[in-house]
Parts: sequence; C-alpha cells; structure tokens
Amino acid sequence: MKPGGQLRPSEACGLRGKIREFLALRGNISAMFVSQFISSNGWRVFDVVWQPYVLSLGAKMSILGGLRSISSIFESGTQILTGRITDLLGRKRMQIFSYVLSIASLVICVLAGTWYYLIPAVILMGLSTSFWVPANASMIAESVGKKERGTAYSIMALTWFIPGLYASIIAGYLAEIWGFRPTLMITLFAETAAFLIFAIFTKETLSKRKSISLRTLFSSFKHIVRPKFGLLRFYVASILDRFAWAFTFPIFFGMLVDTYGLTLLQLGVLSAASSAVTVLSQVPFGKLIDRYGRKPFLMLSEIVGIVCLVGYLISKTFFELLLFYSVMGLVVSTWNPAHRAYISDVVPKEERGMHIGDLNALGGLIAFPSPFIGGILYDRWGFHAPIVVTIIFITVTLLVLSTIKEP
Repeated sequence: MKPGGQLRPSEACGLRGKIREFLALRGNISAMFVSQFISSNGWRVFDVVWQPYVLSLGAKMSILGGLRSISSIFESGTQILTGRITDLLGRKRMQIFSYVLSIASLVICVLAGTWYYLIPAVILMGLSTSFWVPANASMIAESVGKKERGTAYSIMALTWFIPGLYASIIAGYLAEIWGFRPTLMITLFAETAAFLIFAIFTKETLSKRKSISLRTLFSSFKHIVRPKFGLLRFYVASILDRFAWAFTFPIFFGMLVDTYGLTLLQLGVLSAASSAVTVLSQVPFGKLIDRYGRKPFLMLSEIVGIVCLVGYLISKTFFELLLFYSVMGLVVSTWNPAHRAYISDVVPKEERGMHIGDLNALGGLIAFPSPFIGGILYDRWGFHAPIVVTIIFITVTLLVLSTIKEP
C-alpha cells in the first residue's frame, strides 16, 4: 500500500485479477458483458415504449397480441434449426447475424407509418432471438471453465436485470417529452454500439467449424423428441416449467390491475423490486451453483416459486404483493444459471447449440397456448384460477426434477 492509502501498481493488478477471477470475467465474458449491458439498456427502453407505440399506429389490442405471437413462433420454432447451425458455423458468426437482424427490425419500427409495417419487424426480432440464444449460451459456456459456468451465466444475466432498476422509468419520461420514435432511436443506437463492441472484441469459441449438410442436419431431428446423454427427464422438467409459468406471468400485471386496481407506478415498483432482488442474489447464487451443483438450485427455484404463488393467493394488500413479487427475483437468480450450466455440462461442445436450441424450441412451442388458456381461466373463475393451475404444474415439475441426476 502506497502512502495516502493508494495501492501499488502490482497490488492493483493483483486485486483486479482476483476480482476478474471471482466474477469469471475471462475469455469473451468481459466484452460480452459490456456489449450485452449496452444492448439491454436499449431493449428495456423498447419494452416500455413498444405497446403504446403499436397502438398509436392504429392497431387494436388483438393486433398487439398477434404481433407478439408472430414473434414468438419465429423465436421458438426456428431454434430447432439455428441451434444446429451454430454448431456448424460457429458462435460468433451467428450472434453477429442476430445483431444485424435486430438492427434491421428496429429501423423498420422507427420508420413504420402504420402497424402493417411492424409485421416484418417482429418476424426479424423473433429470428434475431432464435439465432442469438443457442449461440450466446454456448459461447458463455466455452469461454470459462466448467466450474465457473454458474457464475458466468449469473454475471451475464445481470446485463438484463440491472437496467431494469432504472431504464423503464427513464424511458417513460423521455417518451412523454420526445415521443415514441425518438425514444425508439435510443434502442437502435444502443444495439448498434453493442454490435460493434461484440464484433471487434470477441473471439470464436468453436474451434472446428463445418459446412452445412442438409442430410446431417435433418437426420439429427430425431434427437428433438429423443434427446441423448440421459437428458429426457431434464427436457420434460424444463418444458413443464415453461408451460406452467406461462399460464400466469404473461398476463399477471393485467390480472393485478383488473383485480386490485394497481396503478402503473405500482407495477413499476413491483418490477423494480423483483429486479433488485435478482441483481443482489445473482452472483452469490452463481457461486453456490458452481460449488454445490445444479440440481439443488433447480429444485430450490421451484420451491420458492410455489411459496410466492401461494403468497399471491393469500395477499390482500399491495405491500403483501410487493413482498412476494420481490422474492420472485430469487426464482430467476437460481433457475437461469443452474439450468444453462446443467445442459452445458452434460452435452459435448460440438452439440451444445443443438441441444440448447431444441430445448428452447420445444418449450416455446408447447407453452405457446398457455397465456391464452390462462386468460380464459381468469375470465371464468377469477384471479386464483390461473395461479392454482401454475402451482399444480410447478409441483409436477419439482417431482420430475427430483429424479434427474447431477451432471
């Protein structure tokens, strides 16, 4: 330590090294963190502006929901192909293509004169996510050691949840002053900057790339419903989990407004509180997942989720809802890193993108009708109905998870 309390250069370098090691900031992780943090700030702004912007272009509420469904179909269904392609062409190339698609979609959104023009935009957004997810998850896993994957996935998750603490509030304020299109330009600029950082500073992690063979590509489709490496029960649990939560959470804020009369400010407080809990718990749980294994935290996530869902059923005031919705942040910070680390541990590097893509595709396609069914349940039997159905399926998921093996 230098006089005055300053660190010597060697000590400073050593401290930075220890911090980087603790946070698994090695390989591509640092550059990916910066690029995705910038991108996430832009998309948090987009999430606030998007729905009122679509309605301002003459769309009805049904059209708004339809646009989301179109995007979801392309996002989920095509991962059966994009997961396999990323194992052939490489991780970086696919993510660059994803950035190009998302930038093109945002340009269309900014220039759209009517909601009809948003149809190709949401298709491009869905395809962008489809190219992104398997390639990004694979690159993270391949940029660190096996015992650091839980931490790495937790760190990367922070790029989305930290902006959730402030970006939505700023976006709402700017939209009121500037209007929708200039505010959407923030997302476009952020995505472009993120693309440049990613393209310049990351390196390919798939060492052996291959040309696309249609025969090999289509022959591998049998693994969609018959996964290799003993992953069948893990697939079943993952799909059940996504199916279960989709009954409630795509419509949950609407349920709260309709049942309890919550204001937009109160919804913002709920969202920010949950994000804060996720941010604070993400890295500690990532370290614990790396130390004690994946399975215990997958099960813990479901147990906490059931507690929160029961809490919604018995809540009578906003503060009770706030308490249980805040705790929901733990469901995210335990499930996401444990889930991605589990599948990354089990499958070989050259098939990682395929399995991640297959699992996301199956989960998205099977869960597709859940929000619609949840809405019917709510309309017929009220607030409790979709939540009770979610609890039932989460309980089944927990039972299936209890039978999987630790990788």
